[in-house]
Amino acid sequence: MKLVVVGVRWVGAVWSCAGWYAGSILLGVSLCGHSSACCLQEGGNTPQESVAPQDTGKPQDTGAPQEGPSAPEGVKMSADELKQLAWLVGDWKTGSDSKIAANVSARWTADGHFLLLDYTVNPPEFPTITASDRIAWDPVGKSFRSWTFRGDGGFGQANWVARENGWMIRYGGTHSDGRQFSSTLLLERGANGELKLSAIERWIGDEQFPDLVLEMRQAGAPITAEISIEDKTWELYRLESGPIRLAKRPTLRFSNQEVQAFGGVNQMGGTYQKKGNELRFRDFLSTLIGGTAAESEVEQEFAAMLERVTHYSIEEGELILRNGENPIGWFQERQSTKSNFDDVRGVTWELIELKGVVVELEPRPTLRFVDGNVEGNGGVNQMGGTFNQTEDTLTFGPLRSTRRGGPPEAMQLEANFGRALSTVDRFALEDDNLCLSSGNEVVAKFRRQE
Repeated sequence: MKLVVVGVRWVGAVWSCAGWYAGSILLGVSLCGHSSACCLQEGGNTPQESVAPQDTGKPQDTGAPQEGPSAPEGVKMSADELKQLAWLVGDWKTGSDSKIAANVSARWTADGHFLLLDYTVNPPEFPTITASDRIAWDPVGKSFRSWTFRGDGGFGQANWVARENGWMIRYGGTHSDGRQFSSTLLLERGANGELKLSAIERWIGDEQFPDLVLEMRQAGAPITAEISIEDKTWELYRLESGPIRLAKRPTLRFSNQEVQAFGGVNQMGGTYQKKGNELRFRDFLSTLIGGTAAESEVEQEFAAMLERVTHYSIEEGELILRNGENPIGWFQERQSTKSNFDDVRGVTWELIELKGVVVELEPRPTLRFVDGNVEGNGGVNQMGGTFNQTEDTLTFGPLRSTRRGGPPEAMQLEANFGRALSTVDRFALEDDNLCLSSGNEVVAKFRRQE
C-alpha cells in the first residue's frame, strides 16, 4: 500500500469514499490499495470517483459512527444528541383542507446515529418534489447537519441553526441539470404537537420559487376540531405561580382583532394577531385603579404573562396560553347568562347595592342605556359616556361628570359608584334586577326605577 500526501489545508467538512466526516484539519491524503482508487474533495461536493475497496477479509470503515471503546468520544454522543429530534419519528401528512398535499416519513438508522427523512410534496401547478435527507450530529460544530438527495437526481447539504421553537435549516446544492440551488427551511414543533415547515428563499440558478408553508400531523393521530377563541369570555384560573384564589379573576375576550381584558382590578384593552396557533398581543392600555396587595400582585403577573404569549392551544375546552411550548396561563370559558340587553336599554336603573352593601341614601345613583351611550346620576352630579356590549359582556368607556359639591356621604357614595363602574366587565338580569359584575363579583345591583 502506498501513502501519498497531497497537502495540508483547513476545511469545515469533507466527503470521503466511505462517507461524511466533519473535521477541522484534514490531511489531504489517498489511502489506496494497488487495485482500488479513492479521492477526497473539499466543500461538500459529491466524490468525483469512488471504487469499492478490495475485500481483504477485514472489517471495512463505513464512515458511520461506531459504538465501542475505540469510537471517539464525540461519536458516542451523536445518538444522544439526536434524541432532540426523536419527536419527528413517524409518518406525517398535511390535513385534507391543505392546499398542498405533503407526506414526511422519519425513521432511525439501525445504529441510531442518523435520522432519515423521506418526503413528498405536491405544490399546485408545480412538479411533485421527492427527496431523502440524512441527519447527523456534528461533534465539532456542535449542531445538526444533513444531506439531501432529490428524486430528480439533485443533491445537497444543510447546516442547522437552533431557534426558539425549532431550527433554521440552510440548504445548498446542485440541481439535476447542473444549476445550483439554495433554500431555507424553518422547522418548528407546534404547541399541539404538529410539525410546521416553512420553505423560503427558494432558488434554482437565477430563478426564484414561491414559499411553501406546511402544517402536518402524524398519520393516524386524532385531529381535534378547531375551537374558536373569539366572542367568548375566558376566565383565568391558573398562572405559573399557582391557582388564582381571588373572587375577582382576570378575564380575556377576543373579538375582531381586539381583546378586552380585566386584570382583577383594572380594565385593559389592546389588539391581537392570530395565525394558526400563534398568538401575539399588542398595544395594551389599562386603567389605573388601586386594589388590594393580593389583587395587584395577580394583576401584575397576569399583565406580564400576556406580554410573553407566543402561542395558544385549546385542550378539553380550556384555553392555554403559551410561551413557545411552555404553558403560562390557563383559562376556562365562562358560561354566558344569555341575558337580553334589549331588556336593559331604555330603562332607568337605580342603585340598590354597591360592593355587597345595601344603598339606602337618597337620591340613589342611576343609569340609563340609550343606543351606544349611558347617562345617569351619581347621587350629586350628572354623568355620561359610552359603553360596549356583546352577549353578556359590558364595559364602560370614560365617564364624564359635572363638578357640583354635596354632603360628604353623598360624595363618597358617588366616588365609590364611579370606581365600581370602571371595573365592570359583564352584566346579567337576575329576578328583574340588573347586576353588573367584575370577574366573579357583583359590584353593583340595580332595580327598575318606578
